[in-house]
Amino acid sequence: MAETVISNKKGFTLVEVLVSIVVMAVVMLGLAYAYIVTAQRNYADLLRQKGEETVSATMERLRSIPFDNVTDEPSSLPSMDVEDTQHLRDYCDPADGTTPDDPENSGQFVYRSGGSSQLGIASAVNWETVYKVFDTTSGYGVDLPGTKTVVLTICWRYRDKLMSISKKTVIQEGGL
Repeated sequence: MAETVISNKKGFTLVEVLVSIVVMAVVMLGLAYAYIVTAQRNYADLLRQKGEETVSATMERLRSIPFDNVTDEPSSLPSMDVEDTQHLRDYCDPADGTTPDDPENSGQFVYRSGGSSQLGIASAVNWETVYKVFDTTSGYGVDLPGTKTVVLTICWRYRDKLMSISKKTVIQEGGL
């Protein structure tokens, strides 16, 4: 009796299936990494935006209090020139265990969604502000009575790195 051999060439071999699984796994790992990096970057940008909003709100608060009550925060800041205020960041760290004199100068950025520690994202981040007040002089060394220059720095920690934003404004006695 003659044997019949089925010669069906349709379909994939096991090797082809395994190779396609490996290729798909490599592509998926790349996409997962891109998602993680994008999520972390978006979160860092969100923290910066919250920092900018907090700086603006603090500046408005300083403009609304009586002119003579606008003083350094914390009051223990050393004397410095306006040009040296880039070092204000050295006195501003929400993780150092100290708290500002004024409770309005610290707080938390809080988010509705729970954080994801795997992505380095927390649902709440502590912040602190410090500011130095100077009697204002023009760029030509002329005193401008009735004005104060305020340099404000806000700090927070993101992925164990100290982040900060600094802004400078002039406050006029009696408003504008």
